[in-house]
Amino acid sequence: TVVKTGELWSGSPAKMVRKVTAEELQNASVNSMDVLELARMHAFECDKTLEQLTNDEEAYEDATTRDPEYYQPTGEVEEGDVLGQGSPGLIFDSVLTNPEEGLKFNQKKKAAAAAAAQK
Repeated sequence: TVVKTGELWSGSPAKMVRKVTAEELQNASVNSMDVLELARMHAFECDKTLEQLTNDEEAYEDATTRDPEYYQPTGEVEEGDVLGQGSPGLIFDSVLTNPEEGLKFNQKKKAAAAAAAQK
């Protein structure tokens, strides 16, 4: 049996079902490119070491469970920083001991968010 270009065959024994439209040929070409991209992504993921997979899993879990406002150190050393732990005594000037300052801080934060939303 010889299958010519543009024909759709099916069954056992194979029989020609119909001619394939130009749109179907175009869709098949696009689909094959999508499958090729997925195959490349799959090969990239399968080539990872256990350490890379563990790091990816930890980063995913961190990104999906951590509050976006969680403090992330920038790596820059601030004035008065002691061993990367911050400046001594800052807890005594925090919103924990001065609730009024916490309210002021939240008001400033809301105002800044509103100003950013208007831009």
